[in-house]
Amino acid sequence: MAKLSSEKFNILLIILIFVIPLIAFNSCFLIYKGINFDLEEKEQEKEAIHEVETLAVEGNFETEFAIHFRDFFDVIQKTAKLENLNDRFFNSQIKQSAKKIFEEPFPKYNLYVFNIPDKTKQTDLIYYEGSISTGKKTLCKAFEHLYSVNTDSNDKTKGKTEGKPNDNTNEIFAKTLLGKYTNISSIAHDMRGITTYTNGIHKTSWFIWDYAYIKDKGIYGAFLICNELENSAECGRLLA
Repeated sequence: MAKLSSEKFNILLIILIFVIPLIAFNSCFLIYKGINFDLEEKEQEKEAIHEVETLAVEGNFETEFAIHFRDFFDVIQKTAKLENLNDRFFNSQIKQSAKKIFEEPFPKYNLYVFNIPDKTKQTDLIYYEGSISTGKKTLCKAFEHLYSVNTDSNDKTKGKTEGKPNDNTNEIFAKTLLGKYTNISSIAHDMRGITTYTNGIHKTSWFIWDYAYIKDKGIYGAFLICNELENSAECGRLLA
């Protein structure tokens, strides 16, 4: 009996010396790990909140309008460069991209995509989203004029051209779209790819335009128009 009690005592002593400290160590480690995880989670939360606050402060509709347009225009250029491109596939790609890029909270917009083929030199409205109440001719001639003024301005600097005979006629179309007192030359030459404010048939509106030459396929360009927003500041923050 004395021997049995001694063995039990030895077992208990082993438990006290080795097992209990091990349990205590594991418990402390789990507690430390839990505390450390909470701290990391709170730190990440603080960083996320700070990032959102920064975007909210810096975000404005004018900037976001230009960023979204640039993303869309990049798609136009990449798609137009594809070999064996047909109109159906091009329109499908553009439509999908527009739906994704200009989804809510982006406000209601009017989007127009143009092409001036190398062969015909005739401006075509190849895709649009929104209203065409101005008529396709007005839209095409307005784009043709902005493109013409932009390239003529560059060429005149080099002494290569004196402009085109139909410049005055096309400027009427441009002013119908963008506003009677709008400085078309400034928009064409200085505001390419930059958000500007217009007051044409779409009333007071945000406007941006750009174009690119695609080898062997001609000029591809676009207009993006969005009517003035009462809550443009809030919309800009949401987009940011």
